[in-house]
Amino acid sequence: MNKNEACRKFKEYLNSYNIKYQQDIDEGTVRLMMRYEGIENAPERAVESCIWFYDGSAEARVYYTESASKIIKGSEHLMEIYELLNYINATFFPRTGDGVGQGLYDSQYLYLGRLYKTEDGYDDLTYTMVIPYDFYELTPIETADFLTMACPDYLNRLSIGIFGLLLGKINIEEAKRNIETQFSE
Repeated sequence: MNKNEACRKFKEYLNSYNIKYQQDIDEGTVRLMMRYEGIENAPERAVESCIWFYDGSAEARVYYTESASKIIKGSEHLMEIYELLNYINATFFPRTGDGVGQGLYDSQYLYLGRLYKTEDGYDDLTYTMVIPYDFYELTPIETADFLTMACPDYLNRLSIGIFGLLLGKINIEEAKRNIETQFSE
């Protein structure tokens, strides 16, 4: 599978589930951008994502919206958030499943990305991973479900702990406990 086939296949998935997207060219690379509404714990109740289709693999990022970046920029708790991000990256991984119990496939760990605060001046919190086309070709539905359902849900589950800490409403230990609770369900 090459980048054009991968992009076409992913757009077919998005269209089949009526997921709205925008396509553009970013520094010579095709990029798809999506916004997921109804993410109950996230700022603006939404997260966004981008997928870049490079020659050998795709890069996918799922991230909180611009209002979250404003919270980060104004926070006095950045040292604690870095500690929390290290804890999250070492402990919690999103799982994907088709969401219907005995459906097409069982819930599984598919891709392992990294959650981090960008250092480009935008102060985004983003979950980023690389999607090799060979693997995408073997697991097209699971991969698309992971990017459009599991990753936004992952950020939703992390939101209360992350933003509670950033806003100074809870301390680092309370943030960790909150996240543990979110993933014990």
